[in-house]
Amino acid sequence: IDALVDERGMSLTLASSGPAVSSLVSGASGLVVARLIGVVPIRVLLVIGALGTACGLTAIGLSTRPWQLWASFALFGASSAWTSAGPCSALVSRWFPDSPAKPLAIAMTGLSAGGAFVPPIALALIDSHGVAAASRTIAIAVLIIVGLIAVILREAPAPPPKRAADG
Repeated sequence: IDALVDERGMSLTLASSGPAVSSLVSGASGLVVARLIGVVPIRVLLVIGALGTACGLTAIGLSTRPWQLWASFALFGASSAWTSAGPCSALVSRWFPDSPAKPLAIAMTGLSAGGAFVPPIALALIDSHGVAAASRTIAIAVLIIVGLIAVILREAPAPPPKRAADG
């Protein structure tokens, strides 16, 4: 937010509105992702989300007008929902259908750890290279990290067929 104020001359109110737009759109996008989880492979959701997130991040760094800022944060919010808690929890719960609580807690801790480690790195990049270059660098990092995850990701095995006696 400070970088948008300092480098782009945006008001604090305008710069602060971007993350609010992102949060609102992310919540709505989460509903779409929830419907797609059952029919689209999680790997595909992650790749689509990573591409959109990278585009949104890059666009945030280039925004100079209010509509650009809001559209960029909206794209970032919508796309980040495709790579976060929804697909993660669906994947974990498929691998551990009988007892998903502990694995889900561990997975969500990992997502939270990313939320603790990434912002200081992002701030250091913004301080040293400016918002435009930092946003491109972070976008590339998202593509690489989520891309690698999508490559090594293993979908859960199909559940065993039910026997007539279980029926």
